Amino acid sequence: VLTGIHIGKYGVDLSTGSPGKESKISSLANLLEEVVRETSIKRIRISSIEVNEIDSRLLDILKRNNRRFASHLHIPLQSGSDRILKLMGRPYTAQYYFKKIGMISGIFPNIALTTDVMAGFPGESEEDFARTVNMIKRISFSKIHVFKFSKRMHTLAYGMGNQVGEEIKSERSKILRNIGDRLRNSYIKNQIGELLNVVCEEMNFENRIISGTSGNYIKVYFPMDKENLPSQKGKILRVVANSEYKNGLWGVIN
Repeated sequence: VLTGIHIGKYGVDLSTGSPGKESKISSLANLLEEVVRETSIKRIRISSIEVNEIDSRLLDILKRNNRRFASHLHIPLQSGSDRILKLMGRPYTAQYYFKKIGMISGIFPNIALTTDVMAGFPGESEEDFARTVNMIKRISFSKIHVFKFSKRMHTLAYGMGNQVGEEIKSERSKILRNIGDRLRNSYIKNQIGELLNVVCEEMNFENRIISGTSGNYIKVYFPMDKENLPSQKGKILRVVANSEYKNGLWGVIN
């Protein structure tokens, strides 16, 4: 997993030389190409990345090496209201975010798109909240992480006026989580019949069940047999999902 704070800005402090002659690894895209070329890692996952840090070159690298990159991107939204995004200091508008997600979905139709959303940021009105709800429904994220705003000293938001009451923040968080649960269930159900690449992670010898995580971030369970005993742990197997099961899917090895 490639992770960090503002991972999309990787390399900006490493760039040297004149334009067009920068150092070998001076961007996330360059780093990804280096990882693909110099390693044999079979699954590479990019952690949280800001929407304005995703460009066409990065997406092209992911597409050309789609067998090695996990079909999952976590792209924080935070709010569907331009007014609140501006107060948060987020460098994008709701429309910019929506268009970029559309471009990504067009290139990777089955990709899992997860996000962060905040409820009750200072000044968030009912209209602002409604815009957030509308946005997450339009995009149909595969999973939503909901955060209730809490004051932190030494931040600009700490001293902002129009603080949202705790009861309202809790109610809005509940609404967002319920929507997120429905979207998650819908995404999982839509994967039935799909061939998934699953990393074998846990083996239940009592029930003879193996579980692991698919490239699009779903827990997948399948039966253990002589050919997938402990030697397969940590390896990637191709599994056909055929039903919902527990918090994910049940399948069989292809």
